[in-house]
Amino acid sequence: MGEERQGGRVEEEVRRATAEQVWKMLDFCAIDKIMPSVASSERVEGVEGEVGCVRRCVGKPVDLGGEEGFVAVAEEKLVSMDREERRFGYRVGENNLGLRGYEAEMRVVEGGDDGCRIEWSFEAESYGNWGSRDAFRESLGEALRGIVQRIEDAVAAAAGED
Repeated sequence: MGEERQGGRVEEEVRRATAEQVWKMLDFCAIDKIMPSVASSERVEGVEGEVGCVRRCVGKPVDLGGEEGFVAVAEEKLVSMDREERRFGYRVGENNLGLRGYEAEMRVVEGGDDGCRIEWSFEAESYGNWGSRDAFRESLGEALRGIVQRIEDAVAAAAGED
């Protein structure tokens, strides 16, 4: 008997950036450029940015569950891409995080006059090292806040703001 899948969603507002500006920064195979916890991300299979491509992400060393210097490694496959709707879906395959059956979607939604929003939805059979969906959602929310900060900083720098 399979485990019940549980999911959730986190979202963050991105100030002073259009949905199109943010979408261009969400490069599937270069997530390390905007996700502070990822040390490297590279395409290992398929055509970059096309459904079926696989990226290998290596995290920065962290202390996790009493283990010092734990380095997360995961292979993630792009399973859907809708450039018009500014969304893509991916599935985590081989990983050392204990994630099983993990699938996610990132989406950029046009906001008001001053920005847009990133939505990151997810579902999995097991949340491995996090122990629960709620702990995982909290961690994902922290990761998304880091992504948004890097995007806002990049947009401000490009506009010549301090």
